[in-house]
Amino acid sequence: MIAYTKLKEIFREASLSSDIAGILHWDMSTMMPPNSRNQRADQLAYLSKLSHDKISSNEVRDLILKAKDENLNQNDLHNLREIEREHKLTSSVPSELVQKISRTAAKCEGEWQEARKNSNFNLIKKSLDELINLTKEEAGILGKEFNLSPYEALVNKFEPGLNTQLIANVFDDLQQ
Repeated sequence: MIAYTKLKEIFREASLSSDIAGILHWDMSTMMPPNSRNQRADQLAYLSKLSHDKISSNEVRDLILKAKDENLNQNDLHNLREIEREHKLTSSVPSELVQKISRTAAKCEGEWQEARKNSNFNLIKKSLDELINLTKEEAGILGKEFNLSPYEALVNKFEPGLNTQLIANVFDDLQQ
C-alpha cells in the first residue's frame, strides 16, 4: 500500500492548505481591516494554487494507477475512487484559472460586505460579473471533460452523482 499511503499524505497536505485558507477567509470576514483585502486575496490565491498543483500533479496520476494494483480494503477502494475523481476534477482546470477564481472571490466578498453595509450594490457589480464569468469558464471546462452541461458539471463538482433532474424533482415535490 505504498502508493495509496503516499496519496493519502498528499491529500492530507492539500486538506491542510484548505483548512488554512478557511481560517484566512474567516479572519478576512470578521476581523481583518478592509485595506488588507488585496493582500489576503493574493494569499488565498497562492494557497489555492499550491493545493491545486499538488492534487493535479502527474505524481498523483501515477500513484493512482499504482494504488489500483495494491491490495486495498473496501473503505480504501472507495477513498481511492474519490481521490481519482478529485484528481480528474482538479487537473481539468488550469492553475491560473483556479488562482483567478480564488482571488476574485475574496475581493468580491469584501466588496459585498461594503455594498451591504452601504446598501449600494453597484459596488460589487464588476467583481461579481468577473466571478460569474470565471465560474462559467470553469464550468465549460469541466462540462467538456466530464461530457456534461456546464451547470451539471458544477453540480457534480460539489455533489457527486447529483444532477439537475434530481434537483428539479426536489423542487417539484416542495412546490406541491
